[in-house]
Parts: sequence; structure tokens; C-alpha cells
Amino acid sequence: MANAHARQHAECSRKDVLDVLRRNGAALVDYVAGLTDSELDRSGHLALAGGELTAQQLIEAVILKSGGEHLANMKAAVES
Repeated sequence: MANAHARQHAECSRKDVLDVLRRNGAALVDYVAGLTDSELDRSGHLALAGGELTAQQLIEAVILKSGGEHLANMKAAVES
């Protein structure tokens, strides 16, 4: 799925990417900041993670860790 998305958007400009990151990033920050402690503590089974994850763990793994990896890859691509 990620590869198909990358191919579909291969021609987008740096400005396009930055616009999407700013718009979606702000919405994501607002959403996560609005979660209560009890919402962050809710858990559910995620087979890909091998079991139960809380919402906080999912946010940390998917948004922070994976997002950071994507950002590093984008920076490397721009520098090459």
C-alpha cells in the first residue's frame, strides 16, 4: 500500500508535501492533544503488534517512531 501511494504521488512538489504535512500535522497534534488519560489508556488487540496495545502505545509506535523514520527518509531523499 505504501509503495502504491509513493508511486501515485511521485511527482508532487516539495511545496505540496510541506503543505500537506503542515495541514495534517496540525490536525493530528490537535487531535492527540485532546485525548484524555482514559482514552490514551484504552487498549485493543492489534495482531500486527502481537497483542494488546494502548492508544498511547499505538500513537508512539505509529506516529512518533514511524513518522520519524519517514521524516529521516524524506530528508535523505532531498539531500541526495
